[in-house]
Amino acid sequence: MLTLPQVLQKHPDKKSLINAVINHIGVTNVAAVQELGPAAGFPGFIYPHDTVKFYRKHRKKLNMWIFAVAQKQNKSPLEMLCETDMFSKFPPQLQDIEINECLSSQSLPENPYTEIEHAFALFTLENVCLLFGKPHYTPQNQ
Repeated sequence: MLTLPQVLQKHPDKKSLINAVINHIGVTNVAAVQELGPAAGFPGFIYPHDTVKFYRKHRKKLNMWIFAVAQKQNKSPLEMLCETDMFSKFPPQLQDIEINECLSSQSLPENPYTEIEHAFALFTLENVCLLFGKPHYTPQNQ
């Protein structure tokens, strides 16, 4: 598993998102997020009030990352997101409208998109933690 300085050096374009996630959960929880998944409940990523606030603060950087990953996969951002666990559970009409609105530069209304924005925050948590690579287990840890 990479250290925080190594991850920041390897992904300078994601520095603000990486730091924002780590400031909430701490480096010690990265392996737990990888093992248990982002919905297991980590500091700052439990309650929709907190996750929506996180998403709205970091929306532009996250959206740039999503567009870049989707382009590498030759998919639209919507198509890529809807294949993930966090977004596949939403009905198609939410996928087509609300997710696209979150991805656009339009300002968001105060409340209606909390569930979608919560999913975006969890997506960020999971993907930042994946940048650290797989944890190294020794026999006594298994």
